[in-house]
Amino acid sequence: MKNLSFKNRLRLKEYQKNSVNSPGFPPDHNHNYDLYAEDYFHGILCYERKRTERSKRPCLLMLLNIKELLQTGHSRECIEAISTALFLSTREIDVKGWYRQNYDIGILFTELEGIDKISLKNKICNNLRNSLNHEQINKIKISL
Repeated sequence: MKNLSFKNRLRLKEYQKNSVNSPGFPPDHNHNYDLYAEDYFHGILCYERKRTERSKRPCLLMLLNIKELLQTGHSRECIEAISTALFLSTREIDVKGWYRQNYDIGILFTELEGIDKISLKNKICNNLRNSLNHEQINKIKISL
């Protein structure tokens, strides 16, 4: 990935080393791309919504609609690139998963006091630009 800071290059190396997507796994391995399964992700959303109501600390759900991107082929490589970009764009307390399997990837940003939604979106977009080409990026729709 181009234009990564030293800190993010180290984080990425560690991520790739520990990821199920690393080249050490056989090609038929069931990849989860470090995204929670749809039903589990929805359970986390319910839990976080209730926690947010009690604590009054805001959270934000961002959705990446990738259906059009996956229809172009190379879905495995695209999802791996998106997963890596999301890893570099999120904190450890943020949750990433399938909102709708092979259609929408959800990112739940928790504990958002004082953080701007637009800067979060820009950070995601910048890291996606480092992972995917212009044509691929245009096939992703991001909603907040």
